[in-house]
Amino acid sequence: AQLCFTGGEPMLYQKSINEICELLHDLVIAPPQITIETNATIPLVDLNIRLLTQHLHISCSPKLYSVSGEARGIHYDVITQYIEEADSGAIKFVHNGSEAAWDEIDNHMEQIANLLDTDRRWQVWIMPVGSVLDSQNPEFLGKIATEALKRGFWISHRTHISVFGNRVGS
Repeated sequence: AQLCFTGGEPMLYQKSINEICELLHDLVIAPPQITIETNATIPLVDLNIRLLTQHLHISCSPKLYSVSGEARGIHYDVITQYIEEADSGAIKFVHNGSEAAWDEIDNHMEQIANLLDTDRRWQVWIMPVGSVLDSQNPEFLGKIATEALKRGFWISHRTHISVFGNRVGS
């Protein structure tokens, strides 16, 4: 069993995450793994669930400027803190197929690679944007997947967008 906290941004609610995990622990139904999906911009301040689960997995989706337009989407200090706290994790970049996005990932990977353990507890994933119909076609997806695999990254299709569309609440 696994419990996953996802967004919006769950790290805004660290005290609430603690309370939920403590309640489950008290009910003797604490999950053996807890996953937190975050954009990796908010430091660990109030999160205190390590004694309540056997395995903490943190999945970070930092924002690339070339894809999202967010100028400070990657916080190395926060990612470092997550790597130190979690048993395993992922860095997931949403990719729009542009050379600018690959260049930006390459630049960030120079520093991120130094943060990650060599024992493969953390993986780097590429997710094609998939938010519009053009980004669902096999040619677009295939180019991103091929390049991601060449670079040694994992690839993930954003299936929820293909199935339900790019709508809030889907």
